[in-house]
Amino acid sequence: MSEDNGDDEKTRIIQGGSKTQQSSTVQSGDDEKTRIIGSAGLFSSGDDEKTKVFRKNSTTEENESQSGDVMMDPPVGWLVLIDGPGKGNFLTLGYGQNTIGRGDNVRLKLDFGDDEVSRESNAVVTYDPKSRNFYLSPGTGQNLTYLNEEPVLSPTLIQSGIKINIGQTSLRLVELCDKDFDWQD
Repeated sequence: MSEDNGDDEKTRIIQGGSKTQQSSTVQSGDDEKTRIIGSAGLFSSGDDEKTKVFRKNSTTEENESQSGDVMMDPPVGWLVLIDGPGKGNFLTLGYGQNTIGRGDNVRLKLDFGDDEVSRESNAVVTYDPKSRNFYLSPGTGQNLTYLNEEPVLSPTLIQSGIKINIGQTSLRLVELCDKDFDWQD
């Protein structure tokens, strides 16, 4: 780990999976703490307030060559566009909340030409690793999301194969993680 000059705080990334710790240093402009990735039980300090989920972004892609082939936020499933603009494309779901919309501030950008999809979060698909279930919730945008032609007005348990409609776009949930498999196993 490189020396800190006091101007910028460093974030040390610890990758779990074995008792051996691999780490790389990433520049951070805020006061973030050490982030633990994977195998939470190996390095758990019991202080969950300081633990943050690390998501792959352009900064980590640049450092990926230094840290090796690392699974930062493994896929837990996919939303496959089965009808409407963008048909045949897919969106990869990760742990926790996956916001869906057209804007830049959402995790899953559904921007294939359907202007009926809210820029803000139109819907949220959440994967809960404890229960190993998927949930669909309304987003913060003004447009509705439909599940089996009914509007989604509160968090609803969903399963693989379910059809979700957002604007002119139809999506199908394809689960990877379920009661038989999770990356934490």
